[in-house]
Amino acid sequence: MVLVGAQIAEPVSVHDVYARQPIMRIVPVAAVLVLATAAAVLASHAPPAARYVPAEIRFEGKVILRGSTSDDGSPDADAVWDYQRGQLRYAATEDFAALGIAKDQMECTLESPAAKKDANGIAGAREAEVEVDVRYGGRLSTFELRLVRDPKAANGAEWRIHEEDLDRLFGNRLIRRDDARTLKDPTRKK
Repeated sequence: MVLVGAQIAEPVSVHDVYARQPIMRIVPVAAVLVLATAAAVLASHAPPAARYVPAEIRFEGKVILRGSTSDDGSPDADAVWDYQRGQLRYAATEDFAALGIAKDQMECTLESPAAKKDANGIAGAREAEVEVDVRYGGRLSTFELRLVRDPKAANGAEWRIHEEDLDRLFGNRLIRRDDARTLKDPTRKK
């Protein structure tokens, strides 16, 4: 027994309170339904998660061009590599400026120097000193890469890889094993 004021009252359970107050049984259930519905609606309209896709071109070990784009994470490595055909452009770094490319030059070719000769006059192996790295799209090394200048974008990006080089180098890319497993067309050549 519990002493309340001057009266003695019997203990009351929560069930007894809800049984006497019908509205008390409805309110918690309705609140839960409203909250669950609101959460489902908000979740269905949430934008897809974005994946940042950085890219770099290195020449003689220095990053000379940088670019980036983003996607929702669903494109495979081939589709990400193909961003270079449209949405992915590269901006020049200070090391690119040091190459002495004229401001009005519309195309240029990055080329690894000829192989050095040893003391006997025998040329060693020529090293591929041009590297392209597009995260989630692949990475490669080559002796030569042609670049094309486009009108400058707001972010300073104005360079892209020549279409023929994208096709020529497509099959030479290295991609992560996880990315290879998700290729939509593993037999694609370019």
